[in-house]
Amino acid sequence: MTEKKLSAHLWPLDPTRIDDETRHGLRLERSGYPDTEIWFQVSETLAGSVTDRCDPLLISVLFHLMQAQSHVHVHGEVTESLLKNLYHFVDIVRTWWPSMCFPIEIEADALLPDRTALRNETIMLYSGGLDARCAFHWHRLKKSREYIPPITNALLVRGLNIMLDEEQKYDLAFRAAQRSLAPYNVPLHKVATNWFSESPFWPHSHGTLLGSLLQLFEGSFAVGAFGSSSAYSDFSPGGSHPLLDHRLGSGSMPVRVDDYCLDRLGKSAFLAGIDGANDGLLVCHYFDEKGNCGQCEKCLRTALSFIASGCPVPPALNIVEPMDRSVATKEMSHMSYQPSRELIIAALGRFNTDASLPRRYPRIYRKLRWLNIQFHAQELLGTLPLLWRLKRR
Repeated sequence: MTEKKLSAHLWPLDPTRIDDETRHGLRLERSGYPDTEIWFQVSETLAGSVTDRCDPLLISVLFHLMQAQSHVHVHGEVTESLLKNLYHFVDIVRTWWPSMCFPIEIEADALLPDRTALRNETIMLYSGGLDARCAFHWHRLKKSREYIPPITNALLVRGLNIMLDEEQKYDLAFRAAQRSLAPYNVPLHKVATNWFSESPFWPHSHGTLLGSLLQLFEGSFAVGAFGSSSAYSDFSPGGSHPLLDHRLGSGSMPVRVDDYCLDRLGKSAFLAGIDGANDGLLVCHYFDEKGNCGQCEKCLRTALSFIASGCPVPPALNIVEPMDRSVATKEMSHMSYQPSRELIIAALGRFNTDASLPRRYPRIYRKLRWLNIQFHAQELLGTLPLLWRLKRR
């Protein structure tokens, strides 16, 4: 242990009953910072499967601790193999974000060995979006090079992309995701958390929420899984990343993300080849009871990935006849997404070889051409002498 004085305490809170759900939480005390309380609310169907260890609680405040360069004492039991993984996690993110993440030391009342789960099954985080569906079918069709137990349960979290006060929106998303899992007899469970409103450095820290949600069920399930946010070809640092995700697990409950070999085009092509895999696909941030809006950045980005991969755009995206949400930021002209030059060229190539595409998706075709012009202009500007560019500024 470092000679740095103990500067933080993590206290697990006693579970409390709220309606038909059970709330588990923690209180984090840090020198120089206000106390923080984070909770996870689990539906009755999984309440009996929540771990008695502090693994998920420690993961959830990892960035809080790095922010304060804390030497923390966990007043509870922690899996020893998880602790080793978390130190590797910290070393990686410190090199990515050195101005906000600092070294930490962790001690606990007890460090426990790995244990065998009660069920040789996998529990998965599942939103019903493109990444989640791809990961689910990737495992279902045994595309992973390593064995993973069958996915028998799934979780949809409220308090991340869907805020805690958006109950109606969450119910719509839950029913849509539930319908997509029904043919495979995989039940979907509700989980809520206040983590988003209490955590620093969003979105750098969001991977720790995913890890903590899965580790809630350490000891009950053998593996926790979720869909990749980035591919092996993506070298940009991120809160969920091939170098980080597996560090949020332990020998008791490893975290598995096995579809890193697929980028957005690869995921689109993979799902397009599975009957019914895109039925009811929900990707929009502005969805309602009618489904995706068909004109926001997320809808258009997803449609573009299907077009560029040479696959039909799922009807659920509502690209042909967009829904009217009356929100200016969702108009095509305000599209903020800047796809890579390679993706633009690939999509334009599809439009140029298939004469029906410009007629079916004229708005996307116009936008792609405009983005291509912008890329050419940027490249031309980059060839001009630096002094001339500075004078122009």
